[in-house]
Amino acid sequence: MILYKNELREKKEVHIQEEFPFKDEDFASCKDIKKVHKIEASLKAQYVSGLVMCTLHIECDATLVSTRTFKDVEYHMSDENEYMLTFEGIEFEMNDEDVIEVKGDSFDFYNDIVSMVITNVPLKIIGKDDPDHMEGNNWEVISEDEYYSRKSDPSLSPFAGISIDED
Repeated sequence: MILYKNELREKKEVHIQEEFPFKDEDFASCKDIKKVHKIEASLKAQYVSGLVMCTLHIECDATLVSTRTFKDVEYHMSDENEYMLTFEGIEFEMNDEDVIEVKGDSFDFYNDIVSMVITNVPLKIIGKDDPDHMEGNNWEVISEDEYYSRKSDPSLSPFAGISIDED
């Protein structure tokens, strides 16, 4: 998705909506993403007094890996970011660190869109069919609240049955 300075100067406002063409290797660094199926991206850009105000919105369908069972989980994500750009050759005093100064006649949002997808992967991925309670031989997964509840109950201590004789 590329924003062109000349088109923006001519129209003052540009709307772009497209299915984003990505490469699978763009997401190889994120081990929680198994496969990205589709990314829809839309951009609204307005030229205002030497500044370009941009709103970038994405919708993405992906297959992620469950943090509990390591099974595939189908996941839909949505995100929106705002940008302020100024193109080279446009009179604007750069005193705001949030303004991106664009060298050249276009700005490519490719890396921004890939970053938006990666940063929207949740830390905990739970599938619909993942069990609520997991346990095995002498172990179980419990909530943090349950952990502190058990820790404060002396009868649940592994040392509760041990008595010390003082002779």
